[in-house]
Amino acid sequence: MFFSNNQTHKIICTMRKFILLTAIAVATAAALVGCNVTRTITTTSSSIKRGDTTVIIQSKTIESYDATKKL
Repeated sequence: MFFSNNQTHKIICTMRKFILLTAIAVATAAALVGCNVTRTITTTSSSIKRGDTTVIIQSKTIESYDATKKL
């Protein structure tokens, strides 16, 4: 079976559309089934006064990440 140039062009265009739509569907599915990322920042500070003029300020920052898979 032989196809004319016009028929071959239509078949190639149809295949390209199918591949494009499949890629869009896969990308959408991957985006919907992603990860839940939670960033928690805890900052604490304290000061100690020694005598009349000396003050020591200490600060501490803790960052934690929770990446869990959504089901």
